[in-house]
Amino acid sequence: MASNAERLSDLYAAFWRGHDWHAGAELMAPDIEWNGLGDDATLGGTRYGPRAVNQFFVEWLEAWDIADVDWDVEEVTPDILLVRTRLRTRGRGSGIESEAEIGQVWEFQDTRAVRQTMYRNFDVARDAADRLSGRVGG
Repeated sequence: MASNAERLSDLYAAFWRGHDWHAGAELMAPDIEWNGLGDDATLGGTRYGPRAVNQFFVEWLEAWDIADVDWDVEEVTPDILLVRTRLRTRGRGSGIESEAEIGQVWEFQDTRAVRQTMYRNFDVARDAADRLSGRVGG
């Protein structure tokens, strides 16, 4: 059986390279908690369940053309994964180009993702992953 890190990397490839906007439903727990970037207008909010996560991406992708996406998945523990995602986008209406790097912490239980949390800063995401894994106090 593939590791959680391998399965998550496959999800990213199917989603970003394969344009399969429904990818990942089988990886997510039915009650997954998907935490966006706080109060960010385009990436904010909390969603529950694969259907709500998918709806979030459908709405987000309506506003953005994705020029390029790259990611790295790092296994902090088999059940805590850290992802660095770099994206270049262009607003569909405005034509404004932007680049961003975000960190994501994925938490797994029994081979299913139960929580994903985005961070605007990769170093903050790493700190959160280290705290969750017990690598540092806090």
